[in-house]
Amino acid sequence: MPDWPERVAYHKKQKKIYESAILKKKEASKFTRIKKEQEKLWTPEEKDAVSYKLGKSQYAYYQDPSTPPNIFDRRQTLLLKMQDWHVQEKYLNSFQKHN
Repeated sequence: MPDWPERVAYHKKQKKIYESAILKKKEASKFTRIKKEQEKLWTPEEKDAVSYKLGKSQYAYYQDPSTPPNIFDRRQTLLLKMQDWHVQEKYLNSFQKHN
C-alpha cells in the first residue's frame, strides 16, 4: 500500500514525543498519584503527541474513518480507512495524480 514520507515522518516524531511524555508520567507517579498533577508536567508538544496517539482534540476529526487519508493519520487509522473500497479508490487515484 502506498504511503507518503511526510505522514511517516510526522508519525515517528509524534511517537518519540509520546514516549517521552509517558516516561515523564511514570517518573512523576513516584511522587504523586494524582493523574492531573502528573500531566501538568508535560510540555505543549507532549500534550499534542498524546492527543495524536489517542485521537483526541483536533486529531479526532483527521483520524475519523469518514475523513479522507491525511498526514495526521496514525498507521492504524490509515489502514482502517483503506479497508473502505470507496476511500481506497479515491486515495489511490489522488496518489497516482500526485506522483
